[in-house]
Amino acid sequence: MSKKRKTRTPTRPSPAEWAKMIQYGKFSVADDQGQPLFFKVGDTASVLPNKTTIGTRLPAHRYWHAKILAIRARRQSSLKSRRSDPVQTRPPDVWVQINWFYSPTQISYENYIPGFRSGHCSKFERIYSDHLDCISALAFVAVTPMIKFRQDDPDQQPILDELFYYRYHLQTTTRSFSMQVYSRTDPDDVGLCGLCSAPYDVKNTDPLHVMHMCPRPNCRCFYHRSCLLEEGYWGPTADPLLRTSSSPDELLSKTQSVGFEAMNVPLDLLTLAGQPIVRGAALPALGITGNSRDVIYARRLVYAAMQGTAVPDAWEDHVDLPASLVSSHLHPIQLEETGDDLMLACPNCHGPI
Repeated sequence: MSKKRKTRTPTRPSPAEWAKMIQYGKFSVADDQGQPLFFKVGDTASVLPNKTTIGTRLPAHRYWHAKILAIRARRQSSLKSRRSDPVQTRPPDVWVQINWFYSPTQISYENYIPGFRSGHCSKFERIYSDHLDCISALAFVAVTPMIKFRQDDPDQQPILDELFYYRYHLQTTTRSFSMQVYSRTDPDDVGLCGLCSAPYDVKNTDPLHVMHMCPRPNCRCFYHRSCLLEEGYWGPTADPLLRTSSSPDELLSKTQSVGFEAMNVPLDLLTLAGQPIVRGAALPALGITGNSRDVIYARRLVYAAMQGTAVPDAWEDHVDLPASLVSSHLHPIQLEETGDDLMLACPNCHGPI
């Protein structure tokens, strides 16, 4: 059973002492009811800020956050062997090596970090760093999942409101403070608008600030709707599916030639596949990451149906969003003279987006 955490200030081990301490894969501290809360190597956890009294409860976004790298305990007579549970020792004897997550407001180097603006981040966004530290087990509050946001990954896990996530890595060891964007392809400009080079602002609710993605493997770029319009990457279309930002041209041409009925594809699936891939605070139901995962999944099923593969009966179990969510919330752009809907085009490959 875990013992209740004491409030006396523990003494941080020196590097020499740390090297001699007993290694463990996990530890626990007691919650307010005396029940054990377990933490293990690899976990991301909420941590009490410096000089905060043990047992203090804070709003979730006000805790500090850290990734657990190693767990060690001081040798004491109560430890009968290396396999003893450090939970049985006095809590101050358990120490944890961590990497810190920074909050955006803690970063005061915006002018030196290309593509980063703290004002574009939500209060649940954190920045993973290589800032190594050693802190007492007493400071740990709870295991807190931290989702890695790869901005160019069409299969990105959804990030809903009040979930912690990170998309940047802050390098501090070189004292040159640089920011890296996590991505599958790792280009320097991932996450920036391909036209104005501004980062993704997760708080801007202007519909014209919604970002459209070109999902083609050679592109994987996002563009602000306003930038596409201002730079002339648009054109008229009369096709009901090739609207403001619709499905890829390959999908359109093949569905038209084969016929919806012949493919035996549900209308809701076709509707979802025909949605633009977008993200932005103007579409809060899409969360931080937007609708890319669901739309790409729908398009893959339609492509497979074109090749003769039947659509799974339970395909709707694999999507989180209503088929027409985007089209019902993001108004089409129309040509003033004729009222015709406009198609937005990728500046790189010129395909519809």
